[in-house]
Amino acid sequence: MSNWYPDGIFPLGTDTTVYQAEVFAVLQAAYTLAPMHVAEASIDIFVDSLSTVQALGSAVRGNQQMCECCMVLNSLALQHAVTLHWIPAHCGYLGNETADGLAKEAAETQFLGPEPVIL
Repeated sequence: MSNWYPDGIFPLGTDTTVYQAEVFAVLQAAYTLAPMHVAEASIDIFVDSLSTVQALGSAVRGNQQMCECCMVLNSLALQHAVTLHWIPAHCGYLGNETADGLAKEAAETQFLGPEPVIL
C-alpha cells in the first residue's frame, strides 16, 4: 500500500488496531528503505510498541501482514544491518512525537475505499 494521501498520512480504516498500525508503519519504513543502495549502511528503526518489536523478533508469524513485514525486513537485512529498537512512548523523543501526531491525524481522517484495509 503505497497510495499515501497528499498530506503524508494514510488512514487505515475504522477497524484497524493500534498493533496492526504499528506493524504497518514498520512495513512501510522497510519498503521505503529497500530501494536505497547505500553500501554497508546500518538501519535503525525505532518503535514505541514493545509487542510489535517482540512479535517481529519471534519465530511465530501471526498474520499475513506480520509475515510480509518479516519478509521485507529480512530482505533488507541481506544488504544492511537492520535493528529494531523499542523506545517508550510519550517520553519526548522528537521523531516519536511527530509520528504519534501523524498517527492521530490519520486516525481522524476518513478512509476512502473498502474496509477492512488490513486483515
